[in-house]
Order: sequence, then structure tokens, then C-alpha cells
Amino acid sequence: MNNYSKISLKGHVSVTAINEATGEIVQRAEADNTIVRDGRVAIAKLVTGIASYDYAYIILDTTFPKTYQPSPDVSHNWLGISINGHNNLYYVGPLYSSNATANASLGPVTRDANGFATYLNQLFATYDNIGDFPALVPVYDVNRDPAAYVPTYSPIRASVVSIGGVDRVKIQHRSQGSANTIAQYDTNLPPGLGDAWARFYTDSTLYGPLTVYHASADQGSNTSSYTVDGVRLGVSNGITNVTDYEFVPGTYTSLRYTPTITYGQSDTQHFYDTQAIFEIVIPAVESNGETGLGVLFTEAALLCKNEQWFAHVNFGQVYKTNQIRLLVRWTIDFLPQ
Repeated sequence: MNNYSKISLKGHVSVTAINEATGEIVQRAEADNTIVRDGRVAIAKLVTGIASYDYAYIILDTTFPKTYQPSPDVSHNWLGISINGHNNLYYVGPLYSSNATANASLGPVTRDANGFATYLNQLFATYDNIGDFPALVPVYDVNRDPAAYVPTYSPIRASVVSIGGVDRVKIQHRSQGSANTIAQYDTNLPPGLGDAWARFYTDSTLYGPLTVYHASADQGSNTSSYTVDGVRLGVSNGITNVTDYEFVPGTYTSLRYTPTITYGQSDTQHFYDTQAIFEIVIPAVESNGETGLGVLFTEAALLCKNEQWFAHVNFGQVYKTNQIRLLVRWTIDFLPQ
């Protein structure tokens, strides 16, 4: 019995050698790769939600679909969330704008769980502010006047989770760290910013007895140790298999580089990313072999925080000297076509 998951994963890595002086591409190697054993276990941790404990999140206790009626005084239909001590408001009812004609014909809006999460993500993206203080967002009434300026601070993302066969909405912090917390914000009082006379009332059905709150775990937890945060190249003196935990003893390896991470494709409803892209640059002056005269790299590994491999690939032979920098771009597709 082994600990491989049945999740379908595919990786692709490209290593580009660039002449430092001229910028000329002198060599490129590309290869597909499979995911090693412990890497697959790490993915299983993500799927089962264990690794989500590295992130602060809240799971709303409400039943969908939900219908919101227009509220001309813009005092109802709010979602209130406290994020790392910042109190925030998101208007989840029919959205008024600065267009009085459009406001006059505004009707009720009904959303299922997927629609609600999608709409929240639109709000989070529109009003995103990851600085030290919330942004002040104008909220309009039916007469196209700003009723107030509401604080909004959104390093968060919404998704749909099934609990006991019931779709519920999960709102999760986008960053790890024990300082991150998400909780209900009681909006039955003035928000403290904007017009002092304006009162806002949270949709109380969003927060019930089954609401789940979780503050992120410490960075040193076992689950966070599976976070992919390193790339290392090597030239093996032995045979390396995809099921190995680390480079074969005697392998010369580059320095450990922290990758720049971006995200590519998403699922068809755009609720979650399905492609992660890890990119590093090895400068010309670094990782030129034990003698410093150059090295013929043949393989690379994505490393978790606990130094175990997430993925490994043999890409052929790429020569590195102190005149050449290397660009490594590693793409992992979690739902390959």
C-alpha cells in the first residue's frame, strides 16, 4: 500500500540560459514532470482542508438561494467582517449607483451559493486594499447621493464548500500567518468612519449558530511545512526517481531560491485557481559549481518548507557559467485538460 493520491496533476518546466552581457538566449530545455509521493500527500492535505488551517477563514451559516429586496436608505443587506482588526462592510443587496434613473428601476436580486460567492469576489476585487488601513468606498442611496463612505479592506476570497450536503460560503484570508483573523463585524452600530448618522444592519441570517470561525495557525505548524516555497537545481551523480524525497547523495545542487508565484487558469466558474506558476532567476554570478568554473545542470526540484520535494524533473543538460543566468519557469496544473 502506498500513499499516492489519485488526484491528477501535471507539471511542465522550462529552463532558459541567457547570456548576461548580451541578453541572448543560448539554450533552452523543457520537460513535463509527475508529482512525487510526498507532494501528492500535500495536495491531499489541501483537498481535505487540513492545510487550510494555515489561513484564517469564516464559513457563513445561511441557506441559499437568498433574495434581497432593495433598501432605499441603504441601511440593510450588509455583510460585516472584521479582518485583522479592520471592520469592513460589503453591500450584498441590489446595488445602487450614481445613476438615479437606474436606481429607480432597481428590483430584488436572488443568488445561489455560487452566485453569492462570485458576487463577493467581485466586491473584494473592486474594493481591494491590502495596505494598513481600509479604503473608504462611497455607498449611494436611491437619489444617487452617497449615503456614507464605508470602510473596506479585502485581502480575502470567497468560495463554496459543502458541509453535510449543504452548500455554504467560505471567506478566507489570502495570506498565511498567525496574525490573520476573520470574524463577524456587528454592523448594528455606526461603522465609525464616514457619516456619523448612517446606521448599517448586517443580514443576521448570514451568521447563525453553525458559523465557523478559524484564525490561521502558526507558520511553524506541520501543515504549513508543506507549503511550496523553494526551487533548487542539481546535477546528479546517481539515478534520481520521481518517488525520491531529496537529491541523491553526492549531487551538486544550486542555492535554494525562493520563487515568484503567480496563478494561471481557474475552474470554469472562476472560484479557484487550478494552475500555479513558480519562477526563479539564478544570476550569472551564482551557482557555478564547486570550482566556480561552471556546472551542467540536469534536474530541478520544487521544495516544501520541510525541505521535502513537492515535485522533481529531469530536463536534460543546461550549462551554467558565470556569464550565463538561468530563468526557471515551472507550471503545475492541478486539473490538467
